[in-house]
Amino acid sequence: MKKKDLYKFVDFLSHAKFKYHEEDIDFLNLVEIANHEYLTSAFFHQLDKNDFFKTNSDEELSAYLYEIFTINTNRNIQIVEQLKEIVSILSSAGIEPLLLKGSASLVENDYEHIGIRFLSDIDFMVHPEQIEKAYTLLINAGYKKVDADFIVHDTYHHLWPIEKEGMPVMVELHRRVMGGNSGIEYIPFSAETSYKSNNPYFLNVWVLNPTFKLYHAFLHTELDDNNYKLKHLDLRHLYDFTVLTEKYYGKVEWDELDRLVRSLGLINNFQAYLYMAKVLFSLTTPLTVDNKKVRSDYKKILKSFELRGTVREDFYPLFPKLQRLYSKQKLKDIYHYKKNIYYPYYVLKHILHQLKTYVFCEGCFKKVMFK
Repeated sequence: MKKKDLYKFVDFLSHAKFKYHEEDIDFLNLVEIANHEYLTSAFFHQLDKNDFFKTNSDEELSAYLYEIFTINTNRNIQIVEQLKEIVSILSSAGIEPLLLKGSASLVENDYEHIGIRFLSDIDFMVHPEQIEKAYTLLINAGYKKVDADFIVHDTYHHLWPIEKEGMPVMVELHRRVMGGNSGIEYIPFSAETSYKSNNPYFLNVWVLNPTFKLYHAFLHTELDDNNYKLKHLDLRHLYDFTVLTEKYYGKVEWDELDRLVRSLGLINNFQAYLYMAKVLFSLTTPLTVDNKKVRSDYKKILKSFELRGTVREDFYPLFPKLQRLYSKQKLKDIYHYKKNIYYPYYVLKHILHQLKTYVFCEGCFKKVMFK
């Protein structure tokens, strides 16, 4: 991926006036970025809102983007109906869920249009003493465990995902707002962190307040996905963070957000994240800094974007990716052994598997040597 294409894409995505001549834009590259980042609908909406298609002569481009936007709009309308059914089932038993991430954004109308944000699932949480009852209620209502090759451990922050025939997305019922297998409750479900929705169709649900909404958006990308450590640019998450910040800016307790981030020792991560939002989406907050460290972090993260589609992408940055690839939990999930005494054996086994996959397979050695 070329850096200049990234900058052109985010300019189209976030600015009302475009500064590029049509002949200087490779829209195939921009659409590739949009598709990879699940931002195609957002890309179309911004172009359409600013009358781009009135002067652009590429009918195939406009037709393709419009089709994706229409599909996502209809899908999100169906997700809202799915949410209504879930809330009705839970409310009948006196359970008031806390909606998270995209589910909360749909209910709270965080975006200008319902078709902008892409959702892969419905995330919500209930109080710990209600979780088994809520899960059983959904199973009795026709939901079934998703048949998948991933593993959800008993200590994970959500139960095994479930889905229902005829419904657009699967559902993840959370034990905690987030936190993987850590067992730590970073954001408790309480009146201090959440408030009741004002949406007339969802008066029995809770959503995170603006401060914790931003805190959660940041923690999800940095703790669950380790993007700072892995020097990875997740443009969709950064765009979501920007949209939420712009909507709730005046309601965010910035001092409290700073305290929360510092309490976890994540101030470097957070400052790098805010700097990326500033460079790419022109977002400035009371906590945004511009110094040598954040500029250096940004260059490293930008490099991962430029390496996309190459073999080198899998090995940058090398040591954090090796730590993740060969962690004890990762190898246990792959090879299903239980005792840690077998860990060295499975490290060797997995190294040989990776060598076979990336080096000794036909044509791969040449790619590794010359990329």
